[in-house]
Amino acid sequence: MKIRNLAGISLIALLVAAMSGCMGRLQSETIIIPDTETEVASAPANAPFEVKTIYRLPSVDSENNEGYVWVGPESLVVSLWNKSPEQLLGRVGYPYDKLMKLPSPGPDISIDGFSPDGRYMAGFARGESGFQIKLLTLSDGQEQVIDTITTSKFLLGSSVWSPNGRFVSYLLGDAGIKETRISVYDVNKKIGKSYTIPGSKEKMNLSSAILADDGKSALIVKETYEGWGFQLGTWQGSEFSTEYEHSLSADIQVAWLNNDQIAFVGTDRTLFLYDRRNKMISVLREQVVGFQLSSDRQYMAFSTNEDKIYVSKLQGNNLLNEKMVYQGVVSSRMSWSPDNGKLLVQGRKPYSRASQAAEAAPAVISNSPFIIEFQ
Repeated sequence: MKIRNLAGISLIALLVAAMSGCMGRLQSETIIIPDTETEVASAPANAPFEVKTIYRLPSVDSENNEGYVWVGPESLVVSLWNKSPEQLLGRVGYPYDKLMKLPSPGPDISIDGFSPDGRYMAGFARGESGFQIKLLTLSDGQEQVIDTITTSKFLLGSSVWSPNGRFVSYLLGDAGIKETRISVYDVNKKIGKSYTIPGSKEKMNLSSAILADDGKSALIVKETYEGWGFQLGTWQGSEFSTEYEHSLSADIQVAWLNNDQIAFVGTDRTLFLYDRRNKMISVLREQVVGFQLSSDRQYMAFSTNEDKIYVSKLQGNNLLNEKMVYQGVVSSRMSWSPDNGKLLVQGRKPYSRASQAAEAAPAVISNSPFIIEFQ
């Protein structure tokens, strides 16, 4: 293996004034940071990203926020739980100061996540012969059963979508067999397949399986006695065949750049790029906590252990024109709008520190999710 260090990464619903349970007592506001539009972070005139406005999303009283997902360049949906517990759906659009209630998926369905393109919701519900894995179309709420989990089987972790939203995958355990299985459903062809993972019950816990855009390869995220890691591999008949493995940081950051390349954060907080075509691993940047690729995989947002968020152009094996766009938040999740014009950030304030780097940038004032809009 070669190593090289590279420089510089509808449903339409009635708007309600208040929502029962988790959407009650909304404190809606739009916050622009800093106080005037002219006081945004200074940067060279040729910088590819400039912060225009920062919007604070409406505060929500929720027992569990499943996360926002973009369903257009200016609109997001979110899945929430109240104290009943009852799962509700909400929608927020520009200027991100009001939360609209969407029709509930129903008390018998638990939403497990949204597709990256915002077209579908994956969920599960109890059926006559076991649990059913369902897809719900976000535009009209139509349901489709893609699998039934019998009593001898059990789900491991959550369902995961391929970056292009074509494939949804989930891991299944079975009391009658030794190996864990990967179940894969092709949304376009409406076909499901299943593959075994040899040796998957030997001193490891499998967390998720992330398929590539072409559906021919997968990243298996696992936890062993040594910590977190992943296996990159392909299908060999009805089995998953591993071709590359590496350890991961505790934040478990790994993603497909394309069908042949992946990016991941190692245990030492180094952001790597691995190319399976030449088996080369490259260093994109050091001291990275988490990252998020844009939907077209041309740009990358990443956070550092200095509580800063940067954006950069991803070109080849290099991160170009790195630009700090926010300071003072530990990001747990980031998401680009489809047009790359906005970045959703979910995270928390860092612990107090004796000193902060004297670098001009908007400062965090709340733990609620916010959107960075670029010039």
